[in-house]
Amino acid sequence: MGFAVPISDATPADGVHRLGQDVEDEHECLESCLDHLPDDQHQMIVDYYREQKAAKIEHRRELAERLHISVATLHTRANRIRARLLSCVKGCVEKKDQDRL
Repeated sequence: MGFAVPISDATPADGVHRLGQDVEDEHECLESCLDHLPDDQHQMIVDYYREQKAAKIEHRRELAERLHISVATLHTRANRIRARLLSCVKGCVEKKDQDRL
């Protein structure tokens, strides 16, 4: 179990450790939050972010076509899911931080 380091007592190494712990917590929480999404939303958001750069435009067009929705609707749905995930991850990380105290 970790512990909180008061800011006045923190060393640079403590900050690096804390940052690493934050990233690990966020990753664990994201995985957990994704697992709690309905299957269709989970698959859609994972597919939505699958490609990068120029390939993502074509990929998202194909994803929208496969789902029988417009690209604008796909974008709106992805934004809503992303907002739910952000809220879920934030709450999960805050709970982990409280549990460490």
